[in-house]
Amino acid sequence: MNRLWFAIPFVVLGVAAIVWGLVREGAPSFEGVLLDLGVETIGLALTVAVVDWFLERRRLQAAGRRLAWQVFHAIERIVWVWQGGPPRLDTGEVLSLLQDADRGGALAPGTESLLLGLAVESRRLLKADRDAVDALTGLEGCLGDLTLFANVAHEGRTPSVGTIVSTLLDVTKRLAKLLDLSADSVVPARLIRGRDPTLDAQAARARVARDVIGLS
Repeated sequence: MNRLWFAIPFVVLGVAAIVWGLVREGAPSFEGVLLDLGVETIGLALTVAVVDWFLERRRLQAAGRRLAWQVFHAIERIVWVWQGGPPRLDTGEVLSLLQDADRGGALAPGTESLLLGLAVESRRLLKADRDAVDALTGLEGCLGDLTLFANVAHEGRTPSVGTIVSTLLDVTKRLAKLLDLSADSVVPARLIRGRDPTLDAQAARARVARDVIGLS
């Protein structure tokens, strides 16, 4: 953006030189010099402006991808706290655990707290990092869906486990696509080592994850 402001005076000077060259009565050669100078100046300024736009666009897209990664990793950690498995889940394991999650089961308070924190942070990112979110097509929709949990909690209601599973599963798949992650090979949940969605196990994992989960 600084380059764009730098280019504006050159556009003004270029236009002024062209106008002066057209209206001034004098040696034709001098008028031609002014016209050429004006055209060259405007061309330079436009080039700077276009390059600046592309660089800014790339910067915002990179920032958007970083946000997408942060949200994706936060979902990974929440699924680990909820369902168990190895501390570092890959994309296939996350999807498998969500697909096989008991939609009639229960979430421990620590798991609910982490889920609500993700929803609140997603809502904050939509406001605080709007330019970066808009630069990565599809990220806004993912964050918007995650804010559902915060909206429901604000109304004094608790989202059903089925809604949580469906939302996390859908958002995870969309984020994986945005980040060029392969989600084709889904490991059967029964083969994932350390899976244990019981409330006591969730509470234990939540204590471990409390200080490492987050988006900022």
